[in-house]
Amino acid sequence: MKYTVNHFKNNIKIQAQQHLKAFYQAFGFKQVSTAYLDDGIWHIDMIWEQK
Repeated sequence: MKYTVNHFKNNIKIQAQQHLKAFYQAFGFKQVSTAYLDDGIWHIDMIWEQK
């Protein structure tokens, strides 16, 4: 995360597997979609916003 923040300085949007939500939240990501199936695995969209 430190590298990304220092070099890109933008918001980061990811498509995370739903069961990893807490993992990504620990880095400051927030869920921005409802759960959806992708290749048979539940996913959610998450965003990290530059402060």
